[in-house]
Amino acid sequence: MKLFLFPFFLLTVCIFTDKSFAENTTNAVADSTEVSEPYRILSWNIYMLPRVLLPVRVGPIRRARVMAQILKEEAYDVLVLQEAFDRRTRRILRRQLKEIYPYEYGPANERKISFKTNSGIWILSRYPMKHIAEIQYDEAVGPDAWARKGALMVEVDFDGQPVHIIGTHLQAGAGRSGDTIRFNQNKQIREELLDKYSKENIPVLLCGDFNVRHNNEIWYNKMLEVLGAEDGSFLSDFQYTVHGEKNDLTGGGANNVKVLDYIFTIDKKDKLKRIERYVKIYQKRWSKDHKDISDHFAVKALIWLSKN
Repeated sequence: MKLFLFPFFLLTVCIFTDKSFAENTTNAVADSTEVSEPYRILSWNIYMLPRVLLPVRVGPIRRARVMAQILKEEAYDVLVLQEAFDRRTRRILRRQLKEIYPYEYGPANERKISFKTNSGIWILSRYPMKHIAEIQYDEAVGPDAWARKGALMVEVDFDGQPVHIIGTHLQAGAGRSGDTIRFNQNKQIREELLDKYSKENIPVLLCGDFNVRHNNEIWYNKMLEVLGAEDGSFLSDFQYTVHGEKNDLTGGGANNVKVLDYIFTIDKKDKLKRIERYVKIYQKRWSKDHKDISDHFAVKALIWLSKN
């Protein structure tokens, strides 16, 4: 009797299994139709200080020309650039990239006549983009006091799916006082941009050089907490955005190896279905002694958005 029923049992299992597989496959296809293709974001401190502050050997003009070629070839959807202080280098980049990026804002906090320079924050997009707000930080010490460092917030329309993007560059160095200043600057982002302009159904990307070491757990966690943001691991083999041995513009050798640059997310309504982060190293010989294009490596993010 048991042997007689066994073939029937097998047939039943196979039918049920095939049905379940078909249902799961259909669900997977349905899920894929509800999620966008990945959009590509690049955040990069490009080391284009005012030329009066840079030695000739650092070659901002030559680097700008090489950088324009690289960015043109890469054709990201959005560029969030820091330290884009210098007008002439921006002009070189803009001239080469304007066909790819018809939308741009920044540098934030620029004034026509001033002893101080702008914030260096410049955002370019191939998708429609509108300016939301920009802020200038209340605190700055050392060389940072000669810039109007702050943050720039925009809204990018990715095929009908809006995303808020904030670009920033926080206080550099300054020892223990710098930790407190950076915390207060992040607090300004929270109070003057996120609390005022963010919307629950629009995800936020916070991009930039935050000058907070990833391995400084106390201040790193405080930063994420005050921003209400999330971070994630780099999926690239290379794990650092500053490296004194690997970057010929950085200096400091093995003692200067760290992560300072991030792309954080805030997503209250699960509109950002997936994000992948990578450190991107761009190198091309532009002088006898240098092939690195900036003293920081870039951070790339791929984002998948909900279509609902």
